[in-house]
Amino acid sequence: MTLSDRNPLSYLNLSEAEIESFRKKLEIDNERHRLRSQAHDKLYSLYKNGQLPPVKPLWHLDERDIDFSKQKDNLEAHHFSQGFTIIPDVPIDLLLANFPEGVADMFHEKKLFREEGDLGTTDILTHWSNNEKLIPPTFMVMDKTMHDYCDPNSKEIYPFDGKHRLNAAYSLGETHVPILVTNKQLAKIKTILGI
Repeated sequence: MTLSDRNPLSYLNLSEAEIESFRKKLEIDNERHRLRSQAHDKLYSLYKNGQLPPVKPLWHLDERDIDFSKQKDNLEAHHFSQGFTIIPDVPIDLLLANFPEGVADMFHEKKLFREEGDLGTTDILTHWSNNEKLIPPTFMVMDKTMHDYCDPNSKEIYPFDGKHRLNAAYSLGETHVPILVTNKQLAKIKTILGI
């Protein structure tokens, strides 16, 4: 009996080598997830017991340092066809005041971990604890520059990417964050925020 005879993936007509390669990748992914979960359990326990060591949010502030491939599937490239800009030091309360109704509520609680299994927040804290900078949260206005069906007069800013990063920074006591915006919406966002 060959490996493909007893493997449930054999119906895909994979070769023995392809099946073995897939098995190894799965093994690596499982180990990575196990270590990530272990790190989360430790951090979450420290947080619940009020023993989380101080963490300082660190951000990329130079557009040349931004590598969107590190945020796969989060941002659509066509939104950045005209480039992007980082606006430094934006008051978090000003951002929240311009969110759509209900969106700001999850941030006002200043709850670092949204739920017990919040691995995204663990990843953020791990990066910052290791003095690694993260890409600032990305904000957009849901208007015609985003999609044809959106309201062209919309003035609500939406945290398009980086909600966990924004929440972590705010929960850790930050009052200002840098934000990343598309150049095609830069003027509109600055006008909405009054900056």
